[in-house]
Amino acid sequence: MKLAGLRVEAYAAFGYPALLQYVVGAVEVVAGLLLFGRVSRFYGAILVILLMVGAIFTLGREGEFAQIAVPLVWLLLALFV
Repeated sequence: MKLAGLRVEAYAAFGYPALLQYVVGAVEVVAGLLLFGRVSRFYGAILVILLMVGAIFTLGREGEFAQIAVPLVWLLLALFV
């Protein structure tokens, strides 16, 4: 979704430039691929943790506390990788 440019309005509503969605999407893909390798798994988990901290911060800043649960779960899961 992010790499296809379908979330432009969401990023604009949070005050982020539209280009950031492509950066985040690319980092998500890289993190997912890194999670498959035994040696690279740690680095993939670090990327997931950084992404989820950013998502939690953004949602908290915007007052969308009901949506924080999903990135929080992914953050907790990444801590156990």
